[in-house]
Amino acid sequence: MRHVKEDGGCYEAYGTSPEGKRVEAYFHPVTLELMLVAQRGEVCSANNSECAV
Repeated sequence: MRHVKEDGGCYEAYGTSPEGKRVEAYFHPVTLELMLVAQRGEVCSANNSECAV
């Protein structure tokens, strides 16, 4: 994880995946529940790290 910020009511965390791709994760501001994971050009499930093209 490289950077975390609050934006639009959610916490956004930025980092890299084990494969070296840039990843963004969005967390609920109260519960910190993982809401969304995204890689550049791809949206991933919040329940796992697999991305759909």
